[in-house]
Amino acid sequence: MGSLSSSETCETVLLPLLAEIGESWQQGTLGVAAEHFGTAILRRHMHALVQSEARRNAGAPAIVCASLEGDLHEGGLLAFALRAAVLGWGIVYLGPNTPLDEVVATANRTL
Repeated sequence: MGSLSSSETCETVLLPLLAEIGESWQQGTLGVAAEHFGTAILRRHMHALVQSEARRNAGAPAIVCASLEGDLHEGGLLAFALRAAVLGWGIVYLGPNTPLDEVVATANRTL
């Protein structure tokens, strides 16, 4: 039996779990502390997948990955960064809630 690729792990395991945690919180069947705890575990796994894939792309053209101020959700951003890394892009990961001027400045330095 084979193992899942980084993309498969993200798409078939981690993102569905993230969605389930969010739905359970929204329905009131999961408290805030449990939601934060569960999503923190999943984010760590997603970060590790991004880093693992991105290491293979040293010297490749890079994408700055960030969400703008006020957006605190990171799952979709990490999924995007992972997909880009799998496709061969270098990743400059700034994360959620990043001021636009910082994103632009980072992109300009990355060119």
